[in-house]
Amino acid sequence: MAWAEDPRTLELPFAHLAVDGLANFSWRPRQPLHWTNGELLLRKEFLEILDCTYSADWTFFRKSLRKAAHRFGSLDHVLHGGCGGVCALEAYHLRSMADHLVMPFRQSLSDDPEEARRDFRLWTKGMTEQWMNILTGNVELHETVIVEERYCAFGILTIAIHFPNQIFASADVCQIITGGEARHLHFLTSSSWPLDPFDLHLDIGKAGAGPLSMREIFRNRSTTWRSDGPDLGLLLRPPLLRTAIDPQRLGCAFAGAGCPTAVLQQEASLLVTTEMAHLALTMEMASLLLAIGPEIKVTVMCRAALSQDKLSQTEGSCPLMCRLAPSLCKSDSLTLDYHESGWREVYESADVHLCFSYNTCMELGSKYSKPILTYDGRQYACPWKGLPDASWRYLDDVIHLLDQDVYVRQRRRQSSRLRRGELAEPSAVARERALADDLPVLFAATDPWHAEALFFLTGRRVPSVRPSSFYIPCVAKRELQELVYWHDDRGRCIACYVFQRFLDSAKRDDFPIRLMVGAGEQSFCNIGRTRAMVLIPHGNVMQMFFYEAANMGLPIFLPDLRFLARQPYLWWLSRMGGTDSSLTAAERDNLTHPPIPAGFSRPHPFPFMVANMDAGPEKLAGMLYWLRLLPYLHFSWTRHFESIPDLLYGIMQTDDLDQVATELRRFVAKERVQSLAFWRD
Repeated sequence: MAWAEDPRTLELPFAHLAVDGLANFSWRPRQPLHWTNGELLLRKEFLEILDCTYSADWTFFRKSLRKAAHRFGSLDHVLHGGCGGVCALEAYHLRSMADHLVMPFRQSLSDDPEEARRDFRLWTKGMTEQWMNILTGNVELHETVIVEERYCAFGILTIAIHFPNQIFASADVCQIITGGEARHLHFLTSSSWPLDPFDLHLDIGKAGAGPLSMREIFRNRSTTWRSDGPDLGLLLRPPLLRTAIDPQRLGCAFAGAGCPTAVLQQEASLLVTTEMAHLALTMEMASLLLAIGPEIKVTVMCRAALSQDKLSQTEGSCPLMCRLAPSLCKSDSLTLDYHESGWREVYESADVHLCFSYNTCMELGSKYSKPILTYDGRQYACPWKGLPDASWRYLDDVIHLLDQDVYVRQRRRQSSRLRRGELAEPSAVARERALADDLPVLFAATDPWHAEALFFLTGRRVPSVRPSSFYIPCVAKRELQELVYWHDDRGRCIACYVFQRFLDSAKRDDFPIRLMVGAGEQSFCNIGRTRAMVLIPHGNVMQMFFYEAANMGLPIFLPDLRFLARQPYLWWLSRMGGTDSSLTAAERDNLTHPPIPAGFSRPHPFPFMVANMDAGPEKLAGMLYWLRLLPYLHFSWTRHFESIPDLLYGIMQTDDLDQVATELRRFVAKERVQSLAFWRD
């Protein structure tokens, strides 16, 4: 894939609002933080299994690797001649040790190469399962044969990456040890092995050249790995935003004079109707519209069957909405309408239709010709319930809605306000179902990542507006300082469950802080009583609870970028439209290479579906390019941890968490004012 020639393709749509990078976020891996005040943060048994201290040979090898990497800059430097021959003897000794450590495995294998590879994969798989059972507290080390078999998971992984000729089927070994859903690799940074999780996204053992590690890329970030590529340093700076309310500055609220009113002129009263959809999105928009002023009334249409039979689901449950946000449902300005037979009259009497799916917006707009308000929480290629549409048929609806967007039309009338790459003309494709030419649409995405994905697909830019959660009935009191809330995402995330089990098992028995594991429907007020929250994002890449907890003023601990890249980012892409999906090869290719609207030249140097790129530095660069847009990385009040000890250390820092809570309250107050200004416009 050719890089775009214009270096501005690496710019962000909100670069003018970005400030210095996160102070608590490190792209360069730090040393494992196992100790504090002279005491272990992890139980000794877990350091034993992570670092393989039960084996003198593996321990000596690990220490030798770290010493060589520290002395010469990186293992790549040592093993592939990057130190001008100075480290040749060091490289020879390291290769000899690696060969010695894997020799017992090779001697027990068949002479037939194919059978040997198969046997080694089976042996590694079985030993890795035992190893994971120890990490999650199901068995003790002495109850397994790991010590007897001299199995060292991260040691073998390091050899597979940096000494690829020493182990059969090194790519298969990496996949087995790291796990199909990457749940094992999350603990690599808690060990002392000189290996970075990003190393596994690079080309392993490429013919004619050794593997290029992330640490080596850092050493040479002023140069490039290919003559026509940009400086990787341009991708190694996540932006810190001053605001997340229309950071693209596409709306009128912050544009000054000469910008038109978005949807309607000021009315004495305004009736907004919507059908109950995604729970958090419906609560978000209903509460926000009511907060604008008493002149706005909202009617939510509730399907009685869904509300009665599926109270725990996020779609369609008005009673669940009222349990989570009782003050919202008690508002005199909100009406819950269960009379489906009369909904047509409700829609006809409305001034504005609020909708959350493209098909619903098109259906309402073409049928009733009322102004459309769209708050889009979807994700790339998934127009309905998170399911991919490789045919891209829904894109016609999206493009038509965006062509009707009041801000898109305003920029086209004043061409000087068009953003780089943005299409100046509407689509000329004939449609069976069309909106009236004068029907206004206001379209906003929930986050910059999705807003940029829409631009990638359509050539039209829309603002992203961070949820403000006006419906939350309380602020974080944080009086239960001995508890940290662990958001378990209703048990749907296996990797999250494994991580939580490891954290519970690995911390010292006398660790002063306990986890309060979410039961799926904990009240906001109960969650707000805890010291802080730990969130492992899952499912949809951007989770509404991230915004909800922040809007309560609760400090949030998130994994660092190396973890987030795998869970949820690559995990979701691969499960949705990659090799882990049920799609055919042709369908996966369609998702990776979507149709290009007429006249549009994408300024993005990488496809959105990074998971389907070949392993290597370009895939890593593509990941960093799109990951920069995730809001998890955009705020100074998040706390990113790079290892289990780092997390345990962080949640003990009372003064820091108190400062975060204070900063959060100020941030949320300011953002809510700006949010009201945007939507009131």
